[in-house]
Amino acid sequence: MHKNYPSAIAKGEGKNRAEVDLCQIADLVVAVGPKLKEAFSRMLRSSHRDIFQLIPGSFAKVSDIEHAAQDGVNFRVLTFGRGDLEYFSLKGYDIAAQSIVELKDSSYSPLFVGGSHGRQDEVAEILLQTGISKNQLIVRSFVKGKQRLRELFCEVDLAIMPSTTEGFGLTALEAMSAGLPILVSGNSGFGKALRGLPMGESFVIDSNDPKEWAKAIAAIRQKSRTQRLEEIQSMRRSYDERFSWERQCQALVARMWKMVYGEPIFLALQQILLEARIESSKTDLSQVLQRTALEKGFAISDNQGEGNCMFFALSKQLDLIKGIQMSHDELRRTIVQYLRENPRLPDGTELFHFVDGYPSWDAYLTSMMVDGTWGDHVILHGAANCFGTCIYVISSLPHRHDVTICPEFDVTGSNRLVLGHLHEHHYVSLIPHNGSKDV
Repeated sequence: MHKNYPSAIAKGEGKNRAEVDLCQIADLVVAVGPKLKEAFSRMLRSSHRDIFQLIPGSFAKVSDIEHAAQDGVNFRVLTFGRGDLEYFSLKGYDIAAQSIVELKDSSYSPLFVGGSHGRQDEVAEILLQTGISKNQLIVRSFVKGKQRLRELFCEVDLAIMPSTTEGFGLTALEAMSAGLPILVSGNSGFGKALRGLPMGESFVIDSNDPKEWAKAIAAIRQKSRTQRLEEIQSMRRSYDERFSWERQCQALVARMWKMVYGEPIFLALQQILLEARIESSKTDLSQVLQRTALEKGFAISDNQGEGNCMFFALSKQLDLIKGIQMSHDELRRTIVQYLRENPRLPDGTELFHFVDGYPSWDAYLTSMMVDGTWGDHVILHGAANCFGTCIYVISSLPHRHDVTICPEFDVTGSNRLVLGHLHEHHYVSLIPHNGSKDV
């Protein structure tokens, strides 16, 4: 509806039909952001498709930009993206230009970046029809290259994305990643994602009216430069905590793994580690675990840690539940040797597929043999199979389900070992609150 070329509606319908047809034959549909998820969930309602939502994380390539400490004489407002004439209204170029006109202040300097090379004059002519002054207007072709993009973000004071509709809005996400103040359309996936975060509403404009955009731009400028930059940095931190690439990709891999192999216990454990890393920076997880464990009939038996906490906790549990007395270092050697002799799941899948940060299975096992190396989800799998017992891990994250790791053979009737996961790499033994061994 917003594209400026012949038969835009008919061509758009054809493209949409092709997308739906492809989704119906796909095993998994991944929608980038909440707006596209909502749209495709509706279009695929008859086929009862579950849509996986992936929200892009921020871009590290521009996250280290240092902005100038002082404002210049003019306030430069950036609108960038596909500025070709057929996308002119879709991307809100006209809204951006008209909002500058509404401000009636020549110190605002709009910069439009994104037109095809050689067509900048055509874009400028259309923008001038909005009443904007030639003395204010700057039009450039699309920016190519990391360094040019960094220079652009340093040059401007504010980036706006007034798109009439936008599937997500990566250009605005790039600007925020660079620590540049932003204003984005509420009819965009990025805008909808921001709304779910603290302070997010203040960066979202729910209108195509240039007057509303003009008010928001003026309100941003009235703040001190220090305040503007601090607010967008705080927004970026909140966004990174919720939508990091690592978390998004872990969730997508877990979904695909579950489709092929069933419930991904390894990935569930990895997700607990990842989320605890984030939560532990802002919450006292020890108190949360203590409370959660008590509610489930357990008390924490902590250990000295020092990279050996998982093995200390397992050692204590093996003694308590199975009467097996084994020091933490002997236990480490035993489990690693078991994994060396049993490197695959029953279906033939290599356990190395679940290992992060090591070039080979042998390198992983060699590292795990060293005193002080943190145990991980693969070590728990090895312990469960080596000693023929289920291991129940209670998480300190209140929104995360607990995880049970069972061996690859039937252990009906065997009492399970119970561990508590406190923060990113710390495990503790959980003992029955009443002293009973029946867990």
